[in-house]
Amino acid sequence: MLDVWKIFRSTPFTTAVISFLTAQFIKFLIKRDVKMLKSYGGMPSGHVATVSGLAWSLARSTGFDSPYTSIAAILLVI
Repeated sequence: MLDVWKIFRSTPFTTAVISFLTAQFIKFLIKRDVKMLKSYGGMPSGHVATVSGLAWSLARSTGFDSPYTSIAAILLVI
């Protein structure tokens, strides 16, 4: 049986989500505007925070020479 909730036990997934939420919260603290919680661009960027958190977590868990880390690093550069 497919257990969909297993993704929430994944360290890279959790790190990426926490990175995104942290970036959005910092953006809210800087601008003091609730609308900033819904904006993905600007500084700090929610997209960049998500992919950098994912890349770092994958590098730490699978190794810096892992193909998964390479894919995440390429996505981070793009």
